[in-house]
Amino acid sequence: MLGLPFAWVAIQRWLGGFTERAPIGGWTLAAALLVAGVVALVATLRHALAAVRIRPASALRE
Repeated sequence: MLGLPFAWVAIQRWLGGFTERAPIGGWTLAAALLVAGVVALVATLRHALAAVRIRPASALRE
């Protein structure tokens, strides 16, 4: 979240040199943040569910 304003400025400055460019709204950065959040949540959830399924006694034996 902290990097979004810096990314917005960097994108605008980089695209400023082109004569023709597609307008990029705030939705692109929001979509990128949403996709990254979903990927992180799925990866975390997968490992958390695998850890919950392990019996505590068998986890301590290994």
